[in-house]
Amino acid sequence: MIDYSIESSFERIDNSQTKQYFQEVLSSYQTGNYRSAVVMLWSVIICDLIYKLQYLRDVDNDSVAKDILTETETKQKANPNSPDWEIHLLKSVKDKTELLDTSDFTNLNSIQQIRHLSAHPVLSNADL
Repeated sequence: MIDYSIESSFERIDNSQTKQYFQEVLSSYQTGNYRSAVVMLWSVIICDLIYKLQYLRDVDNDSVAKDILTETETKQKANPNSPDWEIHLLKSVKDKTELLDTSDFTNLNSIQQIRHLSAHPVLSNADL
């Protein structure tokens, strides 16, 4: 059986920016601020995907990574207040690269949905 801990996973993060951002997720989780942890986790995931694509573009001169980043930037600029570009980024990475497989995509999409509920809870008359 494989032992898993968030702390050991944290230690395996290579990118220093991602590691720094994930430290906030870990801190929120450890203090019981689970909704905050989920909201930040989604931000870390998106940032990490962008950092990976930038690395591929800059170091490997990867044209697919460059295209995904350009498409993402165009979507952001077209509607700066909409988070739609995030799911577009996720789908593009899954469809056009080998960074994510179908199960990764499904899990990450679930995190995005949980993030949405954590950041924007739906209240009904019964909840009030």
